[in-house]
Amino acid sequence: MKTVNNDHHAWLLRCFIIHQYLNGNVDDDYDNIADWLELCSGIEKVDILTAKFDEAVYLCKTVSQFEDDRSKLLSKFVRNLVEFHFAWGSLESLIIKLLPEKKVNDYGKINALCGYLLKNNTSNYLPKYYITIFNKLISILRSDFYYQSDLENIGLLKQTTYSYKNYVDKAGIGIFTVYKVRNKFAHGAMNIPLTEEYTGNKVEELKLLNLSTKLVLLTIQMLLATDLKDSDYVLDDNYLLKKSNGKSALKYLLELHLEIDEYEE
Repeated sequence: MKTVNNDHHAWLLRCFIIHQYLNGNVDDDYDNIADWLELCSGIEKVDILTAKFDEAVYLCKTVSQFEDDRSKLLSKFVRNLVEFHFAWGSLESLIIKLLPEKKVNDYGKINALCGYLLKNNTSNYLPKYYITIFNKLISILRSDFYYQSDLENIGLLKQTTYSYKNYVDKAGIGIFTVYKVRNKFAHGAMNIPLTEEYTGNKVEELKLLNLSTKLVLLTIQMLLATDLKDSDYVLDDNYLLKKSNGKSALKYLLELHLEIDEYEE
């Protein structure tokens, strides 16, 4: 799979929004959406030291090594968790901006978003690899007993369907699934991982967060695309959007998450 990393993906989306603003295609309310993406793109590292105040840990080499390994793992875990939250913040800001306020108030942001994507036939504009990434997320969730009740509640425990709810099609199923497991990320219910060497099991939490963030970013792409799907707007060469000259804004937007060699002519 050739997609850019999530931080780069967030930066490219931020640049696209800023370009649209500078060209008068969106108003300055989009600044907040771009700012969350800038935060998402700018995380370099997070340092977690699990035994920061436990002096006794250094009395035993084995325990000390365990805590060192755990600190490295949790530093990556927390970085991915923060990245997810920043991406989610951008998505919620975009939903508030684009969707009718009454729909959001009546149904909630994500339910209203799924209905909006369906109404705008966004499934005709799925970014490349969107379904592949969704299927990878489902595979991880199914392999973890901890998430099986969440999948059962949305009808995805044993089968992959794109119409569990009549307002959720394949364009919305990714963010709908992430929304249903997000409570564990956002409200302290997610399991904190231990190292593979200690448990004998693969650490899937890092991948779970990474795939969830990717689906949030791809949903932002699709949501932005609803404003462009009927437009013949063509991009010019500019410093914000690389290799954009002569491309339709919609085509560029739906391909910006791909590695350059995926769409170079």
